Order: sequence, then C-alpha cells, then structure tokens
Amino acid sequence: MKNSTRKNILKWVGLVILMIIVTSIIENVSSPKAKGIYFKATKGNNSIYLIGTIPYIDKHTNFLSGNLTKVLYNTDVLLVNENIYTSKNSCSSKKHQLKYYLNKEEEKNFNVLLKYFNLNYKDIANLTPYEFLEFIDKLLAYKSGLTENKFDSYLTNIYIKDKKEIVALKDYNSNTFYINKLKKQINSFSYNSMETKIDFSKKVVKAFIDGDIKFFEENSYRFDNTENDTINHMTSDKIDSLIKDKKNYAVAISYYSLFGKNGILHILKSKGYTIKYIK
Repeated sequence: MKNSTRKNILKWVGLVILMIIVTSIIENVSSPKAKGIYFKATKGNNSIYLIGTIPYIDKHTNFLSGNLTKVLYNTDVLLVNENIYTSKNSCSSKKHQLKYYLNKEEEKNFNVLLKYFNLNYKDIANLTPYEFLEFIDKLLAYKSGLTENKFDSYLTNIYIKDKKEIVALKDYNSNTFYINKLKKQINSFSYNSMETKIDFSKKVVKAFIDGDIKFFEENSYRFDNTENDTINHMTSDKIDSLIKDKKNYAVAISYYSLFGKNGILHILKSKGYTIKYIK
C-alpha cells in the first residue's frame, strides 16, 4: 500500500514537472524575440555601442535577443538617463502647482485632458511638469495594452544582474523644457490626438521588435526640433569623450534621438564615426 502511494506521488510530481517544462517551452516559443535597435559606432581603433530605447515594452516579448546578448558581452558599462537610473528628475521644481504654468485657455484644455484620463486635479496638482508627463505616458501605455516599464529600466536591471557598472547620463533638459513640453501636450490635446498617440505607440513597439530601422528613419521628422537638436549634440559630445576611455561602453538612447538629420547617428558620422547597424 505504501509503495503504491509512493508511486502515485512520484507519478504526480513527474506530471507536474513535465507540465511546467512544456508550459515554459510554449511560452518561450510563442514570445517574440525583439531584434531591437543596436549600433556600433567606431572611430579609429575605438568603439562604443548605442542601444535605441522605447518608452514602453510588451510584457509578452523576449527582449534578451542575440543582439542584446552581443552588446552585453562586449561592454562593461551602461550609460542610462539619470531620470531612469535615479528615479529623480534633478531639474524639476516643486515650488508651484501645475496650473501655475498655464494661461486661462490652457487651463480649459488641461481640464479636458484630465477628464479624458479620469483624473482629479487635486491628486496630481503637486506633480512637477516632468512627473506629470511621465504619469500621462504610463496611462497611455496602459491604454495601448503595453506595460509602463521603459526599456531603459529593463536594460539597467540586466546590467545590474550581470554585475556590470551603471553610470547616469545627465538629463540636459531644463525645467523650462518640461514646462514647454507640458504646454505643447495640453495645447495639442484632443481625443483623436490621444488615439493617434496610442496607435503610434503600438507601431513603435512592433518596429522595435522587428528591428525595422526604416520605420524609425521615416518617422524621425516627428521629433525634429531645436530643443532635441541641442540635446543630441550635447549627448554626442559626451559619447565622443567616452570613446577614448579604456572601458567598453553601451549608451541607452531614446529611439527618437538617434535618427534624422539632427539625430545622434548623423552627428556622430559628421564627427568621423563609422556607424554599423547590428543585425
């Protein structure tokens, strides 16, 4: 009787283990592997890796692809935006409530935006412009069926697990930049514009998964402005200073800063770099 019971227990344990293995295999096969956006910038005998990042990720996607593994293997240090690494925006001020920055007309549009997201002003009034924009991004991620986690955060965790160094890349945006960005978001708000953003967010994630560089190049005009141009030049100067270092760096850069006539790839080429897309 005891032997029979023991055999039954072992049989059930074996079945449970088999089910776990099969489920794991199915999940691995069904989860698409993201090709991502990876570049190697070379100048003389020195190289640095550029990792294009996206604001949202799909939880069903395997981002640890062969491309990311290759970059991990060849680098010792990850440079990531200080806002991601420290969870703190150093240039934001909490002196004023959000409506302080808005005129009467902008306040009306702002109230419509809050209604769209079912938000109470009292709950978000004391957020900085940067924090509010980040919060809206998270809400848009949910509406897009994506997670609120940024690819930068994913990268940071991967490098930490691999016991590699993380360095905060300074956020060159001033508080004025985020105030203007807040105003632009409010002034351009409409229900249709939000639906367009949600649709574009899905396309960005799909293009990232597919490694569709053409998509990002064709849509670079959306982010072509003087502020981004200035920041991209400052970031490129930082990259240029790092390449002479003995450490092997990977730099996490938002996809919209990489491409276009004012993008970091173009700026680095003008500085004498050879850019190779990692497929």
